[in-house]
Amino acid sequence: MTPLTLQQKQIVEETTKKYARFSNIRATPTHSASPNATTTTSSSYFDVAQIYDGYGYNKLNYTSTGPVNIAIVIAYSYPNIQEDFNSFCSQNNLPTQTLNIVRTTPTIYPSSDWSPEICIDTQWSHAMCPNAIITVVEAASSSITDLTAAITLANTLNPDIVHMSWGVSEFSGCDTIDVFESNILYVASGGDQNSVQWPSTNPSVLSVAATSLYLTSTNQYSSETTWSSTGCGTSQYFSIPSYQSNNTNTGSAYRNTCDLSIVGNPATGCYVYYSGNYVPYGGSSLSAPIISGTLAIILQQRGLNNQPLFNSSPSSTLGIQNILYNYYGKNGDGLFNDITVGSSGGYNASSGWDYPTGFGSPNIPMFVPYLVNYTS
Repeated sequence: MTPLTLQQKQIVEETTKKYARFSNIRATPTHSASPNATTTTSSSYFDVAQIYDGYGYNKLNYTSTGPVNIAIVIAYSYPNIQEDFNSFCSQNNLPTQTLNIVRTTPTIYPSSDWSPEICIDTQWSHAMCPNAIITVVEAASSSITDLTAAITLANTLNPDIVHMSWGVSEFSGCDTIDVFESNILYVASGGDQNSVQWPSTNPSVLSVAATSLYLTSTNQYSSETTWSSTGCGTSQYFSIPSYQSNNTNTGSAYRNTCDLSIVGNPATGCYVYYSGNYVPYGGSSLSAPIISGTLAIILQQRGLNNQPLFNSSPSSTLGIQNILYNYYGKNGDGLFNDITVGSSGGYNASSGWDYPTGFGSPNIPMFVPYLVNYTS
């Protein structure tokens, strides 16, 4: 457990006071246990090797490593986080590491609702980028007051990515929460209830939806469809950012989610080690750490090449949404697997960008090298 500095304590206290009016608004983790889940592997669910094969991560050829930091913001704590993380690494032939744990308050209690979330986030972000340094930032509760304090604490830890696999239906005042810094890349799950949720609706946050993934008998990519419960739609509070208004044709004056998507339907979920068992989970809580880990690969290589790192500021030329939406608007969907089947929240998937799947899922052998080598 890493103790807080005096300055960090002051930042947490100031944020808690600033957003105290949101103490009765509670976020929820966006994971779901897979149906008929057992501790025995099944062809319906995926391990790390199958995701590598299916999406093409195994076609990447980056052998050098360099520092990249992922700060995972979560509510509550989980006492077996390291033990289950080590078991997941052993099961999937991954190197392990000692997870950094930082708490907004000295004593934080476990929660059965949030404990699986901590495992999903740490294990699957690590699976995508095994050399990333992972820090878990624990909020005292699931209140928006405490979670925003945890975000500001995460910002002090020199993260490249701040990851948030949780959310809440938009609420009055959510657009006044100013905790997203311009030099950090923020990733959030889009939700699991057919509707939009904060913080993924903030234009400074990359919003990730969940899909249903289907592989061939040799674990090659076959197809993807919309997960019918993935969160998506139009914000009530955030105006549409220029990266969307210039490159999508929704006719909306407000921020649209999601931005992109990847596997997450619990029926085609991925294995997670939780509470001593190797069981499958899904939801956009699975999709988001896979994307965070993928972006960590990109930032790691850009750092090694002395290239500037991406952020998620709508006003920055290095804002990840600016780059992806502008590429998409000019060049089509070559970086993505376009998903055109299924619907969620009253929105249909279609050719090109759409609400329930965004651009689609990353075409990893093209997506990663393009962003590694991107120059503005």
